[in-house]
Amino acid sequence: LYEVIPLGIISVFTPGELELLLCGVSEVNVDEWQASTLYSGGFRSTSPTVIWFWRIVRERLDNEGRSKLLQFVSGTSRVPSGGFKTLQGQDGEIRRFTIERICGGDDEPPRAHTCFNRIDLPTYSSEKILTLV
Repeated sequence: LYEVIPLGIISVFTPGELELLLCGVSEVNVDEWQASTLYSGGFRSTSPTVIWFWRIVRERLDNEGRSKLLQFVSGTSRVPSGGFKTLQGQDGEIRRFTIERICGGDDEPPRAHTCFNRIDLPTYSSEKILTLV
Protein backbone atom coordinates (compact mmCIF):
# COMPACT_ATOMS: atom_id res chain seq x y z
CA LEU A 1 0.00 0.00 0.00
CA TYR A 2 2.82 2.42 0.84
CA GLU A 3 4.11 2.03 -2.73
CA VAL A 4 0.86 3.53 -4.00
CA ILE A 5 0.11 6.04 -1.23
CA PRO A 6 2.99 7.38 0.85
CA LEU A 7 2.88 6.71 4.61
CA GLY A 8 2.86 10.45 5.33
CA ILE A 9 -0.48 10.81 3.56
CA ILE A 10 -2.09 7.68 5.01
CA SER A 11 -0.99 8.44 8.58
CA VAL A 12 -3.44 11.36 8.90
CA PHE A 13 -6.38 8.94 8.65
CA THR A 14 -7.76 6.54 11.22
CA PRO A 15 -8.24 2.95 10.01
CA GLY A 16 -11.99 3.57 9.81
CA GLU A 17 -11.58 6.75 7.77
CA LEU A 18 -9.19 5.01 5.39
CA GLU A 19 -11.63 2.13 4.91
CA LEU A 20 -14.42 4.60 4.16
CA LEU A 21 -12.31 6.45 1.59
CA LEU A 22 -11.12 3.28 -0.14
CA CYS A 23 -14.21 1.09 0.12
CA GLY A 24 -17.22 3.36 0.57
CA VAL A 25 -20.22 2.96 2.85
CA SER A 26 -21.66 -0.50 3.44
CA GLU A 27 -25.10 0.68 4.67
CA VAL A 28 -27.40 1.52 1.75
CA ASN A 29 -29.57 4.55 2.56
CA VAL A 30 -32.65 4.11 0.35
CA ASP A 31 -33.91 7.67 0.93
CA GLU A 32 -30.62 9.13 -0.29
CA TRP A 33 -30.45 6.65 -3.20
CA GLN A 34 -33.96 7.57 -4.31
CA ALA A 35 -33.34 11.31 -3.93
CA SER A 36 -30.19 11.04 -6.09
CA THR A 37 -31.84 9.00 -8.86
CA LEU A 38 -32.55 10.22 -12.38
CA TYR A 39 -35.40 8.94 -14.56
CA SER A 40 -35.49 8.63 -18.33
CA GLY A 41 -37.33 7.07 -21.24
CA GLY A 42 -40.61 8.49 -20.01
CA PHE A 43 -40.35 7.41 -16.38
CA ARG A 44 -40.86 9.93 -13.62
CA SER A 45 -40.59 9.54 -9.86
CA THR A 46 -44.40 9.25 -9.85
CA SER A 47 -44.62 6.46 -12.46
CA PRO A 48 -46.25 3.32 -11.02
CA THR A 49 -43.32 1.05 -11.94
CA VAL A 50 -40.90 3.46 -10.25
CA ILE A 51 -43.06 3.71 -7.12
CA TRP A 52 -43.21 -0.11 -6.95
CA PHE A 53 -39.46 -0.38 -7.51
CA TRP A 54 -38.66 1.86 -4.55
CA ARG A 55 -41.28 0.19 -2.36
CA ILE A 56 -39.69 -3.20 -3.06
CA VAL A 57 -36.18 -1.85 -2.38
CA ARG A 58 -37.31 -0.19 0.84
CA GLU A 59 -39.69 -2.81 2.27
CA ARG A 60 -38.69 -6.18 0.86
CA LEU A 61 -34.91 -6.00 0.61
CA ASP A 62 -32.64 -5.99 3.63
CA ASN A 63 -29.29 -4.20 3.45
CA GLU A 64 -27.63 -7.26 1.90
CA GLY A 65 -30.31 -7.39 -0.81
CA ARG A 66 -29.90 -3.67 -1.46
CA SER A 67 -26.14 -4.13 -1.74
CA LYS A 68 -26.68 -6.93 -4.28
CA LEU A 69 -29.03 -4.70 -6.28
CA LEU A 70 -26.46 -1.90 -6.18
CA GLN A 71 -23.82 -4.41 -7.38
CA PHE A 72 -26.13 -5.46 -10.23
CA VAL A 73 -26.69 -1.91 -11.46
CA SER A 74 -23.33 -0.28 -10.75
CA GLY A 75 -20.69 -2.98 -10.41
CA THR A 76 -20.06 -2.10 -6.76
CA SER A 77 -21.89 -3.19 -3.64
CA ARG A 78 -20.89 -0.17 -1.57
CA VAL A 79 -22.03 3.44 -1.67
CA PRO A 80 -19.24 5.97 -2.40
CA SER A 81 -18.06 7.91 0.65
CA GLY A 82 -19.64 11.05 -0.88
CA GLY A 83 -23.02 9.32 -1.22
CA PHE A 84 -25.06 8.33 -4.25
CA LYS A 85 -24.67 11.75 -5.85
CA THR A 86 -20.97 10.90 -6.36
CA LEU A 87 -21.54 7.46 -7.91
CA GLN A 88 -19.09 7.02 -10.77
CA GLY A 89 -19.36 5.12 -14.00
CA GLN A 90 -16.66 2.82 -15.32
CA ASP A 91 -15.06 5.84 -17.02
CA GLY A 92 -14.55 7.64 -13.69
CA GLU A 93 -17.16 10.30 -14.49
CA ILE A 94 -20.03 11.01 -12.08
CA ARG A 95 -22.98 8.96 -13.35
CA ARG A 96 -26.00 9.10 -11.08
CA PHE A 97 -28.18 6.02 -10.77
CA THR A 98 -30.85 6.08 -13.47
CA ILE A 99 -34.07 4.13 -13.96
CA GLU A 100 -34.95 4.04 -17.65
CA ARG A 101 -38.21 2.88 -19.20
CA ILE A 102 -37.81 0.43 -22.05
CA CYS A 103 -40.19 -1.37 -24.37
CA GLY A 104 -41.29 -4.77 -23.22
CA GLY A 105 -43.89 -6.52 -21.19
CA ASP A 106 -44.25 -8.40 -17.95
CA ASP A 107 -41.91 -11.16 -19.13
CA GLU A 108 -39.03 -8.73 -19.78
CA PRO A 109 -36.45 -8.91 -16.97
CA PRO A 110 -34.66 -5.80 -15.69
CA ARG A 111 -31.40 -5.04 -17.50
CA ALA A 112 -28.42 -3.33 -15.94
CA HIS A 113 -25.78 -1.14 -17.54
CA THR A 114 -23.00 -1.01 -14.95
CA CYS A 115 -20.94 1.42 -17.04
CA PHE A 116 -23.73 3.97 -16.65
CA ASN A 117 -25.26 2.95 -13.27
CA ARG A 118 -28.56 2.37 -15.02
CA ILE A 119 -31.36 -0.14 -14.72
CA ASP A 120 -33.80 -0.62 -17.58
CA LEU A 121 -37.35 -1.57 -16.69
CA PRO A 122 -40.43 -2.00 -18.86
CA THR A 123 -43.73 -0.63 -17.63
CA TYR A 124 -44.81 -3.63 -15.56
CA SER A 125 -48.53 -4.24 -15.06
CA SER A 126 -48.29 -4.72 -11.28
CA GLU A 127 -45.97 -4.57 -8.30
CA LYS A 128 -46.30 -8.35 -7.94
CA ILE A 129 -44.90 -8.87 -11.46
CA LEU A 130 -41.96 -6.55 -10.70
CA THR A 131 -41.31 -8.49 -7.50
CA LEU A 132 -41.21 -11.79 -9.42
CA VAL A 133 -38.81 -10.67 -12.12
